[in-house]
Amino acid sequence: AVRHTDRTFALSRDNGMLEVWDIAARREVAKWKAHERPITSLAASPDGLGLASASLDGTVKLWAWDGKEIRPSVQPRIGALHAVAWSRDGAYLAVSGERGVVLWNVEKPDEPRRLSEASLLAGTVVFGTGLVAFCTADGTVEVRSVKSGELRYRYPDQSTPTMLQFS
Repeated sequence: AVRHTDRTFALSRDNGMLEVWDIAARREVAKWKAHERPITSLAASPDGLGLASASLDGTVKLWAWDGKEIRPSVQPRIGALHAVAWSRDGAYLAVSGERGVVLWNVEKPDEPRRLSEASLLAGTVVFGTGLVAFCTADGTVEVRSVKSGELRYRYPDQSTPTMLQFS
């Protein structure tokens, strides 16, 4: 994940460690144990102040770029996690895992909303303006409303998509 200032980036290691590097100075500026199992996804918040990490341990954690946890970790209860993404306004996070997709308001982490219980492909959750999209393991692409969770579009039986991106 690259911070919006383009001066630092975060990278994860397979041992659950997170590192922040200064691009210009070519040096590590922070390092910490973020998860007990490998980290599968990182996402910088739109305002550049936060960093979300998702892991095979089934947790999502929100960090400041110096390694301090901003909020308590969230356990979406969808198994090992594949991908995490911030909404464009930074108000929501979505995570995909072995057993579905969960969305929640960052200010209300105790109120997650399950958008799907379908088995998912890795790395397949993305936000558009007011929309969130993901791919299921059977090749279906679903696009849902962020606010209501209502299904807006379903594109069934595609040749297996591996990634999505809104323009």
